[in-house]
Amino acid sequence: MFGMPNYFGIDPTPIVAITMTVFFGMCVGDAGYGTVQVLLVLFLKRKFKPDPGTRLFLNMFLQMGIMVMIFGTLSWSFFGFSPGYVHGGPKLLGILPFFLPTKDIMTAIGLSIVLGVITQLASVLAGFVNSIKMHNIEAAIFDYLMWFIMLASITGWVLTKIISSIPK
Repeated sequence: MFGMPNYFGIDPTPIVAITMTVFFGMCVGDAGYGTVQVLLVLFLKRKFKPDPGTRLFLNMFLQMGIMVMIFGTLSWSFFGFSPGYVHGGPKLLGILPFFLPTKDIMTAIGLSIVLGVITQLASVLAGFVNSIKMHNIEAAIFDYLMWFIMLASITGWVLTKIISSIPK
């Protein structure tokens, strides 16, 4: 979509792969659906012996299904319901559900925002490192470093407003 990275630059593919897999897991977030997805991928890989390109595609869906299972377990969601858990009741195993996306909407939104900010700051930092490697000091300072400082400052300011508004 954006072309190949510079030869000595940072390849953003691993960062994008990890963050998009995590975001997919958060969006679907159901252990039942994740289990079906994982089982379907394993069945397709075993039954049809796909070529290497299709195998990579199926591996991506396998990883995303595992992430869906993880978030589904954290939210104790199985095919759209939470068996054996009453909202506000005692936690299962002392921690589960970590949050309920249908009830604790602000927790889910906050988690999404935190992961998005971390991803954005990492991408700006990668651009800074690439500019330094390419000996483009002006771009490193005035493009990437200034954006990093601004985004980190805004994030800090928002966090101080949120933390100060939380009742004791």
